[in-house]
Amino acid sequence: MRLLLACLVAIVSVGLVAFGGVSALVGLLDQRAADRVYVVQFKRPGDDCGGARQMHLDVTTGKPLSCRPGYAGAIGGYARNDLPGFADADNEDVLALAETLGADGLSTAEQREIQDRVDQIVTTVPDAERPDREPGLWGARQAWLGGGLVAAGVVGLVALLLLAIRTVKRES
Repeated sequence: MRLLLACLVAIVSVGLVAFGGVSALVGLLDQRAADRVYVVQFKRPGDDCGGARQMHLDVTTGKPLSCRPGYAGAIGGYARNDLPGFADADNEDVLALAETLGADGLSTAEQREIQDRVDQIVTTVPDAERPDREPGLWGARQAWLGGGLVAAGVVGLVALLLLAIRTVKRES
């Protein structure tokens, strides 16, 4: 009976570590992607884009770039030139500012000014329309839960190991 219980604890603990590890990794990757949604990417024509949900602007002209995402595993599609949750007027406002400032190239200060304008608009976007505020278990919450599952699985395996060592010492 003890052996059956020990096997069950081992199987459950290994499952917790495996599932928790994958869940934590997925949560971290989701949160990383969400944190970058409202960060404008300033690139040169021909550069790889960072992500399909970001706005990409030509650093030499301030005009929107139409480029493919440059990360491995990207399947078709072009990067968007509007930001999720923004009204059309807000997207046009950002693009007009970028083109005005970028007539002779975008300096670091001008890039910061464009990003500051995006940050101002983000504060007015309702949480329900923001992809980085999705309800439910994802992102950082999922990563923390996954880490907790890993910790619980490790505690179970360590307890099982300590019990086995104690049993071997008692029998010898």
